[in-house]
Amino acid sequence: MGVVGVGGLGHLAIQFAKAMGYTVIVYSSTDSKREDAFKLGADEFYTTKGVEKLELPGVAEGKREGVNCMIFTTTEVPDLKTFFPALAPQAWVIPLTAQMKDLAIPYVPLSFYILECPREQLLTVLILQVYPLPCRRLQTHVSQFIAL
Repeated sequence: MGVVGVGGLGHLAIQFAKAMGYTVIVYSSTDSKREDAFKLGADEFYTTKGVEKLELPGVAEGKREGVNCMIFTTTEVPDLKTFFPALAPQAWVIPLTAQMKDLAIPYVPLSFYILECPREQLLTVLILQVYPLPCRRLQTHVSQFIAL
């Protein structure tokens, strides 16, 4: 489980993911949240500022799988193409933000990323869920996600 952002919502996402038994990989724009992330239950921590392509050690060599679910808890969803190399095949990308801008999906870089992947990873897909209000509906979707 990847958690992007270590603010208020990110703190909760780290704790819940760890309590649910996930390996928690945390991404933050600065190194200043590293200690907090590990105290909350992070297994790994990576700084994203100035990084164009996030790669988890061992993924390219096939020694480990990428992130199956990436939750963005930042005020705005960062450039998604930065995170493509860290994702596992059929990974979920869940933006839990309140940004007022349109959510941009960089489809051309995604296409190039898919073409660069080993053959067994060609099924990499971004699944974006948009949860409309009222809250009852959101609760239903979150409950379904937790049950996975």
